[in-house]
Amino acid sequence: IDVDVPSGEYGAGQVINFSVSFDRQVVVSGIPLLPLNAPMPATYTHGSGTATLHFEFRVIEGDNLDRLDVSTQADASLMLPLPHDDTITLLTNGDSSSPVTADLAYGAISLPDSLGIAIDP
Repeated sequence: IDVDVPSGEYGAGQVINFSVSFDRQVVVSGIPLLPLNAPMPATYTHGSGTATLHFEFRVIEGDNLDRLDVSTQADASLMLPLPHDDTITLLTNGDSSSPVTADLAYGAISLPDSLGIAIDP
């Protein structure tokens, strides 16, 4: 996982883009969410058909974090909003595809320790 901004403080209205890489192409339908340690998750923007999915987090007034990161809650995962019409599918070497169970796709991922993104109201 990576972000498109350097370490620093970011305020209301600023956008931080996350990219999540897979070991093969993935196809997305719907709008999955990337859970963060912020009040709101990052929202999927593009990348279906590639090996990298992109998510956008917009800082809102009142957000205040010492370090923005992917959620570290034990049950945090790539989220598919209700009514679960959203899907992420890994493309295999053959013609068939393999569905990805969202809560198994990402466990214990985070930004590098060297990257410190603070959110200041």
